[in-house]
Amino acid sequence: MSRVKGVPRIRSLLRRLPDTTQAGIVAEFNRAGPEIATVMRGRAPFRTGATQAGISWRVQPGQMRLLVGLISTPKGRAKLFYARIQDLGRKAQVVTVTRAARGARALGAVSISGGRKVGAVSTYAMNVRAMPGKHFITGSYRVFRQRITANLKAIYARALATAAAAAGSADA
Repeated sequence: MSRVKGVPRIRSLLRRLPDTTQAGIVAEFNRAGPEIATVMRGRAPFRTGATQAGISWRVQPGQMRLLVGLISTPKGRAKLFYARIQDLGRKAQVVTVTRAARGARALGAVSISGGRKVGAVSTYAMNVRAMPGKHFITGSYRVFRQRITANLKAIYARALATAAAAAGSADA
């Protein structure tokens, strides 16, 4: 959901545009989606390649929306949870870690009772360093936005000219 005022009204206006205008907008999104996804993959960190493989794009024609980034099913996004941390960064913090003591699990000394571990358990504090965001998904893609905006302005201008001509001929 957008935080810009008036976006829902504009979207409803766009849905009422002629089919040819909607088809032109969807075609522009289909042209831009793969280009943006390719640039995102190039900016994404590469260790195993999973983050780059997780970047995809999708056009939602009914909502007049282009989605580019880590879009997938919830299960697919869960596999890439660290990609979001890499993109946005994290604050420095101290976390409490609870784990089985060395060799205790192999000996069967740890049992689970009521959701809590009972037996040989080790608890300690661990420092997690701050990590600045890489912004490979949420970063600025100004060149693409400017090009898409220019192409969409041309589509809107044609649609408005056609609507004005139709209204002018209906008045006469």
